[in-house]
Amino acid sequence: MGKFCISCGKEMDVSASFCPYCGTRQEAPYEQKNPYQENHSVQHGSMSTNKILSMIALGLALVGVVFGGVFTEIAALVISIIVLCSKEDCEKETRIFAKIALIISIILIIIIFIYAILVGGILLSQLENLQDLFHSFL
Repeated sequence: MGKFCISCGKEMDVSASFCPYCGTRQEAPYEQKNPYQENHSVQHGSMSTNKILSMIALGLALVGVVFGGVFTEIAALVISIIVLCSKEDCEKETRIFAKIALIISIILIIIIFIYAILVGGILLSQLENLQDLFHSFL
């Protein structure tokens, strides 16, 4: 039975001073437990920060769909970008949540701005009609 690298956790020869996979200098050449598995094991029931953030972003994006809020969409957009640009290694599910939230946010922000432009144009035309009506009474 060999020993395990203290950095990458791969099994290696007991007499090796350096890991042949990652090059990390090893401790004393005796049989040891795998510290990589002990330090990097995933506890059941715990979630990474990026997973929580991606779920928040998706929730905000969906709240924006229901209530039409531009601020919730902007918040979802920013959080999604933070998760996707993170250096932390994420689960596939986490990245999918963040991408879905990003897509929903972008689409809804575009729709909200188009709606605002259209409503603004309608209001301006109505204002011109009111001005014409006002001037006709004078």
